[in-house]
Amino acid sequence: MIYHLEAVLTEDELIELRAIAARVRWDDGRKTAGPIAAPLKHNTEAPHDSREAQAAAEITLRAVRRHPRFFSVALPALMSPPMMNRYAEGMDYGDHCDAAIMGGGAPMRVDLSATLFLSDPADYGGGELVSDVMPGGYAAKLPAGDLLLYPANTVHHVARITHGTRLAMIFWTQSMVRDAQQRALLYAMFQTLENLEKPLAGTPEITQLYAYYYNLIRMWATP
Repeated sequence: MIYHLEAVLTEDELIELRAIAARVRWDDGRKTAGPIAAPLKHNTEAPHDSREAQAAAEITLRAVRRHPRFFSVALPALMSPPMMNRYAEGMDYGDHCDAAIMGGGAPMRVDLSATLFLSDPADYGGGELVSDVMPGGYAAKLPAGDLLLYPANTVHHVARITHGTRLAMIFWTQSMVRDAQQRALLYAMFQTLENLEKPLAGTPEITQLYAYYYNLIRMWATP
């Protein structure tokens, strides 16, 4: 499943992240790619140990954790430090699949990939995130401040930039619920429960339905 989370960033956070991007001394993105992906990767990234990268990561994590949908969609156990990347005219990232394990000294399994868009779609041409998650593919070019959350085991690419600049924050999540179908079922149940809260408020039925939901999480989750 692919999830589009709207308005993850406030306007002030967008302004702050763009100001950070203007100060970054960009590194070649191939430095953080493996030997298979590196020849396909043509972008730049904020050096992970720079003050700018750390400030951008803090803003992003705060915003993502605040969003009312992120936890129920991802059921996160671990999250990688968010990274800021930049695609200028002529840059792209060919078809690749994200690594299954990340983190070096503190490894995490990668279940979900995330792209938080910082540039307005009208400010650049191309740059769609294209995934094979469904037949015929799926292409996303979201409004600034919106987040795309998608399965990390899919083959995907970033289309070539024809003009302008595409800025984004990217990160990865290990979910407490490893199985993607179980996560999708839990989120569908959560949405249904939200819709039933008012019409069934105060009834034994809504209490029992929440009990089923919580007990499925207990059955499937590994914190």
